[in-house]
Amino acid sequence: MISSRFLVPVLVLIAACGEAPTTTLSPPPGDFEQFQQVIFTTDTPATVHVTVDGSDPRQEGGPRLSGPSPFSVTLDRTSIVSFYAEGAAAEPVRSVLYRKVPVAPVTTVAPAVGSFNGTLAVTLTADKPATVFATLDGADPRVEGPSRLSGPSPLVVTLEATTTVRYYAASGSVDEPVQSATWVRVGGASGTIAGTVRVAAPYAGRPLLLEHDDAVVTLQESAIAGDVPFLIEGAGTGRHRVRAVVDLDGNGAAGGADAGSEQLTVDLDLSEPMRASAEKLVLHLGVSERADRCAFGGVAQVAAAASGQSLGVSMIDPVAVLSSLAGGGSANAALALLQGGDQVALRTGVTDYPWSIADLEPRSLVPLASITSLTLAGLNLHLQSQAAATCAAGQSKALDWSFGGAALTGRLSVPLAAGPVAVLAARRTGGLSPGAILSKESLITSVQLAPATDTARLEADWRLGGLQPSTRYQLRVFTGQQTALTDALAWALPVAASADGVLATEETAASGERALAEPLVVP
Repeated sequence: MISSRFLVPVLVLIAACGEAPTTTLSPPPGDFEQFQQVIFTTDTPATVHVTVDGSDPRQEGGPRLSGPSPFSVTLDRTSIVSFYAEGAAAEPVRSVLYRKVPVAPVTTVAPAVGSFNGTLAVTLTADKPATVFATLDGADPRVEGPSRLSGPSPLVVTLEATTTVRYYAASGSVDEPVQSATWVRVGGASGTIAGTVRVAAPYAGRPLLLEHDDAVVTLQESAIAGDVPFLIEGAGTGRHRVRAVVDLDGNGAAGGADAGSEQLTVDLDLSEPMRASAEKLVLHLGVSERADRCAFGGVAQVAAAASGQSLGVSMIDPVAVLSSLAGGGSANAALALLQGGDQVALRTGVTDYPWSIADLEPRSLVPLASITSLTLAGLNLHLQSQAAATCAAGQSKALDWSFGGAALTGRLSVPLAAGPVAVLAARRTGGLSPGAILSKESLITSVQLAPATDTARLEADWRLGGLQPSTRYQLRVFTGQQTALTDALAWALPVAASADGVLATEETAASGERALAEPLVVP
């Protein structure tokens, strides 16, 4: 049995011979950016003593911090941390360095670099609170300028074309190095067809329609001269047709009297990004497609338009017309030249008809406007011409026309042997200047004749409309089933020497309709 007088010294000796605790630090010594919490953990129960100014932690009071394990301190500056733990025994004092240094932010981009259709929103996100700076034009984002974008992270920029984005994030006193990333735009948004309609000046102020396959939509209530953008959405894989139309008759549908552009065909494949859209299409409405060509356009005023009539405006080569009629050439060949160009169907009650002819080769051309209609008797033709004009490459020239509202009427009588159809021609008096090839104004109307009371003759009423008020016109009658029309054209234009007809007279058109007192009688 141990005597009690030896108990206390033995216990003290055992305690004095115990093992000292071991302290670990989390995180281990190193660098931090703003604040750093350091946790001291011992492997046996113990009290931890710490100083953060490099002083001896064994000295009680002052800067020493103490507490049972695990014990933590928070650092806000570069610090020499001295510590030891005291349990059954005291571990040696150790000192470590925690250094406060600024750490640059790191920016990530989403989506990842690659290709896109349409527009793309790119998000720039820093890994810590920071201000993000970016440019989309290749400029240095570190330099202030009109193209630099900035904002707190995350910053969103929108790309509309192939773009290299240069960017960096700034936090505190340290900046991230400038980064760059490129996204490639391969086309418009999937399923879209986009472009512009180039509208000639005569069509300004008219409703503009867009035909897409079997659908027709109003593109603009009032077209403007110049480029009008369009966008078709929701187009699927396959072939699509696109065409622009000026709604001249105001019925909201394409066709009839309307003027249209060329029709473009577009093939889409939504499974392939580079073929999932079409853009930068250009539709031409009265505007030349080629820069080395020219155009003419304007408005034709028709005072007495009627349904069934057609207005044609042509820019013709006078030599070609001469060749088609010289020596008794084909009337059909001449009419093909006269009625080329822009064709518009006339409507009762409508007086103004815009027209345009584009993609002309720059040279001297004679402007010619014609109003035609067909009856049982044959062709009715009203022609006007202007002085030869030349347009330069890339130029658009304005030319207007005016068809009057006056008319001459009367009765025609021809011998039975002349045949059932006669051609009445009229030409404005003084309408042919010296050296000119075409008359300023001429008319041709086919008259269907019928036996008169005197069976030895054929008679019918006739009418020449669209004349200029208070203007004198020379009239001629041509007969002969094979040559009447060609002879009438040759005299009315006139483009070649021709017969004077079988009857000649001269009359003045009044402000309205004037009936001749005496019939035109062919001997």
